[in-house]
Amino acid sequence: MAIGASGSTGHSCRDAADALFGFLDRSLCPEVRDEVRVHFERCPPCVHLLDSYRKTISLCRRALSAPVPPETRGRLATRLRQMTANVPGSRSKSG
Repeated sequence: MAIGASGSTGHSCRDAADALFGFLDRSLCPEVRDEVRVHFERCPPCVHLLDSYRKTISLCRRALSAPVPPETRGRLATRLRQMTANVPGSRSKSG
């Protein structure tokens, strides 16, 4: 991967965005991760994108760790049954 444009590390913003998830979960090889990191350090729009994804991940983790109140769970189950009642292959209300 060669990233170019505003970060002038040979990587484009598109390349950096495509590598974003691998960058965050550290699944990129070290060389590519370093190249993407340099691009993020030099490119304000990509830094904004990176910060936005980090915040989204944090908010999702927090939301998923909170227990769902029983009344909400019941309303959700009822609504899902209603929505899938006429879907081919879904279970009938009696089954």
